[in-house]
This record gives sequence, structure tokens and C-alpha cells, in this order.
Amino acid sequence: MISAKERGRENGTRKDSEAVMIGASKKLEARRGAEGIGRPGGPCRHALPRNVGFAGGGDRLSELNLMKKFRVTPVAFLLLAIVAPLSGAVVETQFDLGKQLAIDAEVSALAAITSDRNDRTVSFSVRSKHGLLIRAHSIWATEDGGRTWHKTGQVGRGKGPSTFESAWSRTQADVFALADGLVFESTNQGRQWKRKGTASKSLANFSTIRGDEAGTWLLMAGQRSIPIGRKSRNEVPKYAGDVASTPESPSMWAPALLRSADNGRTWQQVQLPRGIGPLDKIVVSGSSAVVIGPYIVFTSIDSGRSWRAGAEDGLDNAQEEAYPLGAAILQTRFWISEKNGTVLSGELARGSLSPMAKFSGPIGDLAFIDSCEGFGLGENGFLATTDSGATWRGIKHAEDVVAFSASPSRIVAATHNQILQINLPGNRSAGCGN
Repeated sequence: MISAKERGRENGTRKDSEAVMIGASKKLEARRGAEGIGRPGGPCRHALPRNVGFAGGGDRLSELNLMKKFRVTPVAFLLLAIVAPLSGAVVETQFDLGKQLAIDAEVSALAAITSDRNDRTVSFSVRSKHGLLIRAHSIWATEDGGRTWHKTGQVGRGKGPSTFESAWSRTQADVFALADGLVFESTNQGRQWKRKGTASKSLANFSTIRGDEAGTWLLMAGQRSIPIGRKSRNEVPKYAGDVASTPESPSMWAPALLRSADNGRTWQQVQLPRGIGPLDKIVVSGSSAVVIGPYIVFTSIDSGRSWRAGAEDGLDNAQEEAYPLGAAILQTRFWISEKNGTVLSGELARGSLSPMAKFSGPIGDLAFIDSCEGFGLGENGFLATTDSGATWRGIKHAEDVVAFSASPSRIVAATHNQILQINLPGNRSAGCGN
């Protein structure tokens, strides 16, 4: 999970492929990088067998203040109705504001790590004694639960990637990386790399990669360019504007998703519900997956073979403040956090989302370790919830966290120069679900 502060490091170093995601006529920053229906129906402490929190996905939260208000004109509304049909009437929904009280947790330093604020954190996970910290230009590993770290890989080595735009560690040794539209795999913590198959860049641009831990399937998400009518070119929402679009050949960006069932050797295009704009984050748990982008939420419960569009009950999808930032999955339930601080949740099989809280600020990456207890990264540090996301509180002494890894047994977090262990008070979810 990646923090707001860490995301801001990229503002001056975005590549042209990322700039394509925004409209050329406005200074709209690229959006890179759950949601409850109330109290959960079942008891608490349905813990996951593996870590469910790890760094990764789009880096969007730090750029929120740079966004300009987007309003839908009548012509754009018609375009949205054609490309991304509305799910129903807008109904005003009331819900409580999330509380912002601090939790006095026990935070201890496990290790000091090399500090390089220009080398942003891409992915972070600690599984028992083994863990990986993947930055944009280097990979660090631990074999003692985070107490010591050593560099195992770096960009530009051999036939490896030139940078780690997106990276995902399937195991403590097996790493997939995405760079300049190419997919790479390392089975020894980044020491050597093998280039995998990928789709032609003429078909789409891809920015994030994830898969299941069993090694049976992978997903790669991004955007593809589609032609539109000349009269509609100026009414395309900013987040879907293709900078290559011209009056003679107008075009816009639409979601793109590829799936691989042979460990990345070949990729097939996945049919998605209609939508506009890019996809920039993937979350996978078992056979379930959620992909998100500006105003887009797609869910799958069959290992990414088929997808449905998530419907947000009672919310206005046309609001610029309402686009998704983070996502989390726990068994049959999923959560979404939005830029405006709204937290929603729903059942994966249905795909519908209902608001359960509105926090005072945006919450980025999410992870839930049981039906009550979850964690997220806000603008001012590490956050926790003990009631399924209805209220969120900051963790004292964890304000500088840029990434975290959460499991039922432990919480490990990373700052720019330290690895921390966070022990929260006991009986935190005593009343949840009752």
C-alpha cells in the first residue's frame, strides 16, 4: 500500500505514456495510484490465511489537490449514456462522517533502510520471515521478518526492466514487473529477469499488473484508444482525453484488460462492461478480483474471466470528487474508497456498492484482515478501522508510513528510511458485528 506523500514524488517524472491519460487542454493530473453496507452480517475474525495488505497499484492520492472540478455538459451526458450507460436514478443518501481519532499504538523500529526519496516505493510485502520492498529502481529483501534488508535487484541489469512502473511479488522470490508496456518475471528476487509475452502497444497502454498467489492467472490493466464522433471530441471527460486525438481523427480512452493463464507467456483481451477512461489498479484475492479507474469499478468472481460493473447505490457518478482510489477484498465482500473520503462496501457476486462512511479526507490503498478490522493510507499517514470501515482513526507515530503489509498476525510498515512493526491495542473489534 502506498501513501499520499510517496505518490507526490512522481509529479515531476511522469512518462509520456502516463500523460496520455489526461486531456491536453487542461492541467489535469493523472489519477494513479470499502465500503460497507453497515455492520457485517457474520461474526468477526474471519481471518485470511495469507497477507492481504501489500503495496502496489496506482499512485493517485497525492495529486488530488491538483484536480479541477469536472462538470458534465448535456452533450457529454449523452456521450456517457452511449459509452457508459447509467445504472439508475440518483438518490440522496445520508451517512455518518468517519471519525478521525488517534490510536495510541505500539510502534517500534525493526530496521533502518537506505533512504532515497526519488526512488518511490512500488510494492511492499512481508510474509512471515520473508519480505520484499520494491522501489522504482531497486529491490530489497529480508529473510528475518524485516530486521535486516539487502539489495537483490536493480533496474537496467541484464535483460531486466528499465524501471519498475508496476511490480507484484507472487512469493518471496517470484516477482512480476511491468515497464514500458513489457512484462518481466524474476524467480530470484530480481537478480535475473526473463521477458514474458505482451500485447502490442498499438492496441493499448498498460500500467499495472497483478495475479493470484497460486500462479494460475495474471491480469494487466490500462487503457485503449477508441474513435468517437467529431462533435463529441470537446465533450470527452478530462480523464478520458486522448492527447493523440485530432479534429480529423477524434478518439478517447476506454478501459483495457488482458488476462494470462500461462504465467504471462500469452495474453488475451478480456471483454469488459462499457466504460470510459483508464484502469489503474488491480486487487486480487483467490478467484476474485476488482479493477478500478476514474469512475470505474469492475468485479470478477471467476478468476478474471468475466466482469460486471460495480453500481454505487445513491451516489452521483458524475461528481469529480467521487472517483475510486483504493480497493480491498475479503472473501465474498469488497471495499472501495473514493477521493471525497467516502467508503463503500458490497458483495462481489452482486457488484453493488453502498456507502457506509465519509472520512474527513481521502483514503488510498486498503486492506482488511477480517470482517471488522482494516487499514488504509491517508494524506496524513496510516489509518485503521475496527468496524468494517464505518469509522477510521490515525495511528500515532505512523504518520510517515508510505507502504504497509497487514496480516492477522502482524502489521509491518515502511517509511522512507525505516521498517516499522505496529502493534495495536487488544479487543479492538469487540463490538463489531453484534
